Amino acid sequence: MKRPVNTPAALLLTGDMGLGLAAYWLAFRIREIIPLPGTRKLLPPERFSVVEHRWFALVFLILAAGYLVDLYRELPGKRFRELAAGAVGASGLVSLGLVAVYFFAGDLVFPRTVVIIFWALDALALFAFRSIVLQFVRPPIARVVLVGRTRTAERLIDELRHETRSFRRVVGVLREEGDTGTEPYFSGVEVLGGIDAVPRLVSEGKIDEILLTPESDWRDRLLGEIAQLEGAGVRINVAPSLYEVLLGKLAHINLRDRPLLEVVRDPSDPLRDSIERIFDFVFAILLGVLALAIFVALYPLVRFSSRGPVLFRQKRVGRAGRVFTLLKFRTMIDEAERDSGAVLATDDDPRVTRLGRFLRKSRLDEIPQLWNVLAGEMSFVGPRPERPEFVEGFVRDIPGYSHRHRVRPGITGLAQVRGVYHTDASVKLMYDLIYVYNRSLWLDVLILLETLRTVLLGRGGA
Repeated sequence: MKRPVNTPAALLLTGDMGLGLAAYWLAFRIREIIPLPGTRKLLPPERFSVVEHRWFALVFLILAAGYLVDLYRELPGKRFRELAAGAVGASGLVSLGLVAVYFFAGDLVFPRTVVIIFWALDALALFAFRSIVLQFVRPPIARVVLVGRTRTAERLIDELRHETRSFRRVVGVLREEGDTGTEPYFSGVEVLGGIDAVPRLVSEGKIDEILLTPESDWRDRLLGEIAQLEGAGVRINVAPSLYEVLLGKLAHINLRDRPLLEVVRDPSDPLRDSIERIFDFVFAILLGVLALAIFVALYPLVRFSSRGPVLFRQKRVGRAGRVFTLLKFRTMIDEAERDSGAVLATDDDPRVTRLGRFLRKSRLDEIPQLWNVLAGEMSFVGPRPERPEFVEGFVRDIPGYSHRHRVRPGITGLAQVRGVYHTDASVKLMYDLIYVYNRSLWLDVLILLETLRTVLLGRGGA
């Protein structure tokens, strides 16, 4: 059995371009024979040949909109309503882009009414195309075996068991070295033996995927304890095995003729930090001017949506563990924690107001954080700042948590575009550390683009 694969991107890209160009041409033809409400006459047939068509701009808009609305990833796992929403959103962005292109080009011959027809045709075509592809592209179920009878393995088994759109099925669990248990089942899944059974299972064609599920060990605890030491300038390296070498791009140094992986390295770069600070300051001012109208519109809405202040102020932990006051539009009822004390927000939190749910999904509640960026307390991209009450427990219970405080916290981050509101703190930490130790301006741009796509899809971040 072959491993699950995503729908070939070339098929979707080619189909979208062909359908988009066809919808554009057909929109002109329909306008020639069907009058739209508010128009006085039909479009002359010769108008199509008179217009200076921006074909390259149209193709670019089609592909860019498809990326922003997430049309090219994990098609087999999407529901029909997600396909419909993506099709309408993508064609809408293309339509708005076309209006902008012809407006700035000063083309007075281009009939704007064609855009309305194009939007409807393109959205219908995108949805129909993906619905048809979805019927034929059915990746086979991958048979997964987990290595390690751990809490992580239990969570993964439970998640895959309840995820109806997953194309993975856990067929067994393997014991690690040192695990002498003899139970035939683990979390409802058969124990297939020790790790020495892997060659046999692979050769017999009984598994398609192996998933390692390590728990925290002494290395994690050591790194976590070192991270908690203020100003500890200790450099930590690892003499790698083949496993670590194959993990991917990691910094390394040489000890005579032996390579060492640099596990803990200083993520700060004075030049990069200076460029990032300039970018944050300038972009915060520009975005603040553009968002001023939204701020003015939301202020009375929040004021009258429920009792309480419009702006919500809360202490958060920033770079180097310094505490600052984070600003945002209030999304919960007033004094939501008066009886419960500090508790983490959940994906379906009953304390969130009706307007608050919209503000969270659209990220509009975070507009006031532009002030935190201007003040140098936050950046646009970085780990989301957490409350001191929770940080104390996370630092104690999650090895390496303090590492995320080595950079400025951000309005958005890798965990926000890849996770959801209820993503476990230890999983968010993985994303945060990937960002902290692989920071680059290009990565920041990619995360901002992912954030824009997340907002357009209304997914809400972690």
